[in-house]
Amino acid sequence: MVIALATAACAGDGGSPAPTAEPTAASTAEQTAQPTAGPTAESPGPAQDWATCESAEAGYNVDYPVGWETNSGDVLPPCSLFDPESAETEAGTEISTDIAVAITVQPVSLEEIRSGDSLGQTTLQEREETLNGRAAVRSEQESTGEGLYPPGLVSTQWLVSANGETISASTYDSGEMPYGEKQDILDEMIASLEVLE
Repeated sequence: MVIALATAACAGDGGSPAPTAEPTAASTAEQTAQPTAGPTAESPGPAQDWATCESAEAGYNVDYPVGWETNSGDVLPPCSLFDPESAETEAGTEISTDIAVAITVQPVSLEEIRSGDSLGQTTLQEREETLNGRAAVRSEQESTGEGLYPPGLVSTQWLVSANGETISASTYDSGEMPYGEKQDILDEMIASLEVLE
């Protein structure tokens, strides 16, 4: 199974296919995720220890559970994929929905994504939020089977406005890790998100 990196894209074309992973030309220093010790004051609660993944290339810093893997930055920008076991993907392939949390930056505004067509997804619930002064939307969706996903696959997605672009963070009811646990971690990661100016 694969993960769509946004529910919709630029208005006018009715949506575009999910991007595939492509190598980047960032410097070695930027390609290395830099964990720092312990949670910050704004970080998630005491259920786990947290580290911070810093990515100037992606344009954000985000906390994630200590002991989880994050991608190296060889294919996608650092701090894009997070998983307890493996957080890598191959160039030219879609990201597996088994990855616990995937974060991407879409080169369109939050308003454009929200006004675009849904790609084979039915929205189960949605709520608008404000995160550190930024507009955000949290939604839960179910695949209709008409797009990339098999019917019935459920996902949770955050969309966060970021300097004219949109940070999209998703988890799926797929893989060995319980979906509810992945949702909780996704929500806590987004609460820690720092968008770089």
